Amino acid sequence: MQSFNNYQFVKRAILIFALALCATSTEAAQKQNATIRRITNPSVTSINIAPDGSQTIGAPSDLATAIQCVSRHDSGAVWAIDNWILGNELYKSYQDPVALCGGAYPYTVEAVHFVLQIAAPATLTIAIDIEEVDLNFLPGCPVPGNMLYLGALTDIVFPTGGLYDVTISLDTPQVVDAPFFIGFFFATISDPAWGLSLVTDSFQVPCVSYNIWDTTLGYVDIGDNLSVHQSIYPTTDPCYNSTTNSATCFGFDGRILLFTSGTVSELVGCCQVAGDANHDGSQNIADITFMIERLFSGGPAPACLDESDVNADGATNITDLTLMIAHIFQGQTGPICGTTGN
Repeated sequence: MQSFNNYQFVKRAILIFALALCATSTEAAQKQNATIRRITNPSVTSINIAPDGSQTIGAPSDLATAIQCVSRHDSGAVWAIDNWILGNELYKSYQDPVALCGGAYPYTVEAVHFVLQIAAPATLTIAIDIEEVDLNFLPGCPVPGNMLYLGALTDIVFPTGGLYDVTISLDTPQVVDAPFFIGFFFATISDPAWGLSLVTDSFQVPCVSYNIWDTTLGYVDIGDNLSVHQSIYPTTDPCYNSTTNSATCFGFDGRILLFTSGTVSELVGCCQVAGDANHDGSQNIADITFMIERLFSGGPAPACLDESDVNADGATNITDLTLMIAHIFQGQTGPICGTTGN
């Protein structure tokens, strides 16, 4: 319970610079008006916010280090949840980059991303945060815990309607040694004319995506509010139907598109099968495909660099791909484990 109290304190601290808390019953009643709409053209534009607050429109810059990781649990934009984001509220997303990207902890968080849809030009004031995972508050279900990083309030200008990947670069990259939560706080009360919509995929997964707009209500699981969080969901709230024993406002089709980008560490002494670029325990054409996607399409980083460094020159590049193609299709001398020890 101590972690949740810390969370409440930080939320109140942010609100000193933003807006006063709205009443739980009012916001819960408003969120009952939420509607779900299919996204028919998921073409995403990036809004990139630098540490100094300056804004650019376009593709995010590549990370400088070799082992890049986009730690996201969603599978892409599928649904827009209209009339849900009211402002003066927080969204949280569970992150386990090593499970998704391979490599090992520590993981360095470089930027936080939130995919949103908007219908008209708007300016939002937001802040991001990073928190430890609390496994005690709801047994078996990770929730946000102690604060690790709290960013400054920042203005985001949406020049026109569309689907946006809002990318906030941290002023000081944060190093974490275990799974964590990221947070995205809307300090601005949403104008209905903006048509600001939450975006999810189509897979309901509990204990991953959260929303909080009142400290009394607590964490609301976007995908599975009732079955996991009944213990902290007040039966007096307008969203709770005592007749059907169900939550009438929550339980969307998928996970929110709130994620991070950063770098993972390399596994030490990991090479088991030379040329096994996708680290599945065998050497075949799938490894060639993995290398092509990595080198030319920004695909995922290899879990073990030495298995991709097939000519053992200390780097993974097109030369290694050429050697793998010649080995698989022409029977030439096979790859060996790289020499970096990673």
